[in-house]
Amino acid sequence: MEELLKSKNLKVTKGRLGVLKIFYSAGFPLSTDEVYRQLNKFSNASLSTVYRIIAALEENNIIRKSSVIDGVAFYELNRLDHRHYIVCEICGNMMPIAHCPMSQYEKDVEQNTGFKVTGHIVELKGICPDCAQRTK
Repeated sequence: MEELLKSKNLKVTKGRLGVLKIFYSAGFPLSTDEVYRQLNKFSNASLSTVYRIIAALEENNIIRKSSVIDGVAFYELNRLDHRHYIVCEICGNMMPIAHCPMSQYEKDVEQNTGFKVTGHIVELKGICPDCAQRTK
């Protein structure tokens, strides 16, 4: 992780290393507040510091915004592959979707608009099985 930060000309700090460790261990996107809560289990960084760290990591393409739910941005590591998620409207549980059906759609959009598509974010909403069972 230190080498990754150095390769992006970012100063190696305990806060940045801590935030990166949190993203590396997370199996799903995290909000800034979630990162802050996890980081403060072993550090005393302020919320504004966590916002600045996340902004620097996003600006340097180390993490990416994966979705925005009810105005809250969620971030994940910027890996070579990308993921899409379905989000429960009741509890907020996120589950990755295994397949990306967007490649043909991207080609169609490029042909119809003249744009060069550089990426996409797809987020589906629904009600998870647990919440569906509880609401019956």
